[in-house]
Amino acid sequence: MSLARRATSADAAELVRLRRQVMLDSYHGPDTDTGRHPAAVTTLRERLTDPDGDLAAFAPDLRSRGHSRSCVEALLGRYRTRDVRVIDPHASPDGEALYTSLGFARTPDPSMRLRFPGPLRS
Repeated sequence: MSLARRATSADAAELVRLRRQVMLDSYHGPDTDTGRHPAAVTTLRERLTDPDGDLAAFAPDLRSRGHSRSCVEALLGRYRTRDVRVIDPHASPDGEALYTSLGFARTPDPSMRLRFPGPLRS
């Protein structure tokens, strides 16, 4: 059973907060400027409303060990069904081990990369 569910527009504020806390703060240190948050929440809310849009985010249903893995695996499943071939996440240092365990490799840029093998759909 997956601990992740597809994020909805109601999750936008929490996703923006988590992105800042988990990813951006880990690179640059704490940032107290939240002036961009309302616009980011509005944009994310609009993009998450379209179920066939080009943005998918997943959120944990439960706070438990393994929820990050569950969310990333759910995203990878969605990418496979949409014939996405290359994924370049900008993993935080704390998240790098998870991505490595799922087949991602470090690139020269501050990102990692996963390439899915040839035709994904039958």
